[in-house]
Amino acid sequence: MTPRVLAALLIGALIASPGAALSAQCTPGFDVSPGVPGFDLEVFAFERFGAGTHELYAGGRFKKFGATPIHGLARWTGTAWQAVGAGVAGGPVPAVRALLAGDDGSGPSLFVGGDFSSIDGVPAGCIARFDGEHFHAIGNGLPAAVNALALYDAGSGPRLYAGTDFTDSSVPGGVYRFEAGTWSLVAGGVAVGPGNNAGSVDALAVYGSGRGELYAGGIFVLAGGIAATYIARFDGTAWRDVNGGMDEPVHTMATFDDGTGPQLFCGGTFLHAGAPAVPATHAARWNGSSWNHLGNTNPFEFFGIIGAIESFDDGSGPALYLAGVTAFVPTPVFRWDGGPAWTPLATTLSGRVYAMATLPDGLSNDLFLGGMITAVGAAPVAGAARYRGCPLPPASLKAITPPQLGTDLVLHGSSPGGAGRPYFCGFAFSSRPGIQLAQGTQVPLAIDQLLLLSLDAANVLFDDQFGTLDADSSATVRLHLPPLPIAAGIDIVASLIVFGAGEPDGIHAVSPALALTLSN
Repeated sequence: MTPRVLAALLIGALIASPGAALSAQCTPGFDVSPGVPGFDLEVFAFERFGAGTHELYAGGRFKKFGATPIHGLARWTGTAWQAVGAGVAGGPVPAVRALLAGDDGSGPSLFVGGDFSSIDGVPAGCIARFDGEHFHAIGNGLPAAVNALALYDAGSGPRLYAGTDFTDSSVPGGVYRFEAGTWSLVAGGVAVGPGNNAGSVDALAVYGSGRGELYAGGIFVLAGGIAATYIARFDGTAWRDVNGGMDEPVHTMATFDDGTGPQLFCGGTFLHAGAPAVPATHAARWNGSSWNHLGNTNPFEFFGIIGAIESFDDGSGPALYLAGVTAFVPTPVFRWDGGPAWTPLATTLSGRVYAMATLPDGLSNDLFLGGMITAVGAAPVAGAARYRGCPLPPASLKAITPPQLGTDLVLHGSSPGGAGRPYFCGFAFSSRPGIQLAQGTQVPLAIDQLLLLSLDAANVLFDDQFGTLDADSSATVRLHLPPLPIAAGIDIVASLIVFGAGEPDGIHAVSPALALTLSN
């Protein structure tokens, strides 16, 4: 018996998690606990890092949470923030400004950037690596404060990139890469112009097909010596303009698929994007070839700065959340789900938001917000809060490419709260409705002869896949559909089954059936 057949039989024997776990009555809302008793100063960054649960870390300019000394770096315990070692020191106002979880070849790490000369007593100039237990310097450090971090593969494997403050004459740079034990300026870096002008790179993001390109946003007008106003892209060799750039700085970037494909969303102080200029007040989206607005074409509707962007599912489906730094009333946090309108979150939140991060909590999500936040409604907070979502659908699966014979079929699946869990993505000739399990959950892949044939290793049409959900609780499955004209018109069914050793029945989640018709 092949492993695929065995997996199919196991699926039939297990009882899936009941759909009744989803609450029928739920309204997302704010929770003040991450901000009580509160930070004494701002929170600038969040990042998930850690085995299995992916704990949340916060970086900022703070020195304590309540009466607990915490210097610039904190870890969320589920009920409060705790110190991570002795924190950062050095400089007039030591702070952590950027956090990034990933692996540049040195092992799973939390990269910590900011304005400091040491962290937990380890000498480290503005940048360090945390392996979960100890901090390590990264080369000889960087010459200026780090505001943004990214991992980008320019062709020789993922490398760590840092966006920094700079002055054109005394501290040139803006974007550095760590490779072979050394930091180096990336293709001439970025600049504001002639003279001793100060600037900064405030955001880094990787976007595009294949390896993509590294995008940098901030306060600069030149990149690698060419004109690039406030945003530029690095293709692995040289910097390039992004179709005219912006008329004011970019402070934050994030990728999000609004249903038309992944796009790069940018926020800042600008009113227009691209050339010819597209009206886009403080936020715009880039699809790889052109800029577009988010319905925000009237500059008099918005009087603030977008300082943070995050994708979040509050239980009603993924949407983009945009947070403001100044002057938004009655709340600086908005939801955008692809339409022309931005929806402010119902509860009044007072203060400035510099950072947001999604943290799975069981089968729901929390959206953490950090900055100089002072109140949620009438409740006083200091520095942080969270927006609690409703229980999420247990799993989902969608086709990224059409099921065309002779091409690769790419599917994307997700399971909220399922990071690190093993999954099985199975295929069968159409045999719905499948199996109705005792607790009401339907496994759409019927355990019958058609399924067993499709799972057999000798079958050339299907290559059912096993894997582990990534840090975002998702997986991308790719299989090649051979050019078999006789198969055109055949209906197939796919489903994502996520396993969990800690689940009472052995299955964490099952996606609804995804029906596809093969075509030439």
